[in-house]
Amino acid sequence: MRRWVGWAAYLYPPAWRARYGAEFDALLDDANVRWRDLADVLRGALIMQMTHWKSYAKVVVAAGIACAILALAGSFLIPSRYESRAVMRISPQSPPAASTSGESDAGQWQRLDQMAVQVFGRGSLMNLIKEPALDLYREDRKRMTLADVAERMRTRDIRIMLYAAPGTGKPGAQAFVISFEYPDRYKARQVVRELSGKFMAGLEGSPGLELLEAADLPETPILPNHTAFLIAGLGAGLVLGLLATLIWRRPKWTLQVAGFAAAGFVLALAVACFIPNVYVSTAVMRFTGTADTAGLSEIQQQILSRDNLTRLIQLPQLDLYKTRRARMPLTDVVEQMRAKDIRIRQAPAAGHAQAFVISFSYPERFKAQATVRELSGQFVEWSLGKPHQEGYTFVMLESANLPQKPSYPNRLSIAILGAFAGLLSGLVTLRWRRARGRQLTPAPGAAMHEGPAA
Repeated sequence: MRRWVGWAAYLYPPAWRARYGAEFDALLDDANVRWRDLADVLRGALIMQMTHWKSYAKVVVAAGIACAILALAGSFLIPSRYESRAVMRISPQSPPAASTSGESDAGQWQRLDQMAVQVFGRGSLMNLIKEPALDLYREDRKRMTLADVAERMRTRDIRIMLYAAPGTGKPGAQAFVISFEYPDRYKARQVVRELSGKFMAGLEGSPGLELLEAADLPETPILPNHTAFLIAGLGAGLVLGLLATLIWRRPKWTLQVAGFAAAGFVLALAVACFIPNVYVSTAVMRFTGTADTAGLSEIQQQILSRDNLTRLIQLPQLDLYKTRRARMPLTDVVEQMRAKDIRIRQAPAAGHAQAFVISFSYPERFKAQATVRELSGQFVEWSLGKPHQEGYTFVMLESANLPQKPSYPNRLSIAILGAFAGLLSGLVTLRWRRARGRQLTPAPGAAMHEGPAA
């Protein structure tokens, strides 16, 4: 036991060991050392190490290393996720003589869009999940409906995107990638095989679709990223170590600053609760044929014209902006709707450059979905009304969704900003109080030089 206590004495600062080391060794030889004495020595060493500003770096670095090790160890407890992918392409070759004479690349893309709706539809994915050879999401299906699992699979785990050639970083015009993430790498490859096979089977009569790269078997998981966990743990440990030293050295000051931060957090969260929820519904479409972005802009201007939006707002099934229309002219309501609530933007991640997203923000999620349905339906009606113009053909890739959670406000972000504001205000306030206290406190000996009272 004396040896353990002697080793623990080396944890004291060098200056202390140089001054009291000999006396400590003599005391250790004469004392009856117990485990309790070892704990007292360790506690005293910790206190001595944290009583000088030079020890801040030691504590902070030690906390950072400890948290980094814990974070790295915790990352190995997270289930791995593998991603398998396949590359397909619609080649620009001419169709054979047996096919339709007017067939073009645009027509092939249109058939591909229709096949994507079928392959990635909820019913198709539900059948894929239940296949005995796959038996996907077994645990999720115990606590969720099969339809919800299929929707989650489509939105989170399956991706279809433009193919970027290796070394260029630029996506190809007619190649696309189908990928799938899953904890089992063999099942991930099998699902991609099934999806790509359904594309090939659905477009069997089209000579333009070919499989460039078959579904691969991933060797390393894409998640979890152990390096990212290590870096995050190191950063969190450094922050916690700094906070620990501040609390140890200046507990009263730290508690006051923490009180300001907590007050700012609570106040910002209370204010955020009074902000109305805003839901965003979206739909994904694409235009085919000879249409370009200029043609899309022309149609967009007509659909978003003042007259059309005025009619849309006053539809009985929508009846939008009722409160706003009671206090401002309808023309101003239309301008605000067009400038703030409606968005039409390009969506190349959908699988090709001619896809675009229609979104609408509104406090009621059902009306947000209905409005997007009306807008996307107008694009389709426009193309049907112009059969002689091949460039104005619009295909629905994803119909208007019903948002489950509000997109705005992000109350947690607002509360965190409030905490930072409270922290800054606390630092300024305490600094001002300290400076004011120094001004009001007389200097030592000042009263001795004061003259006699009148």
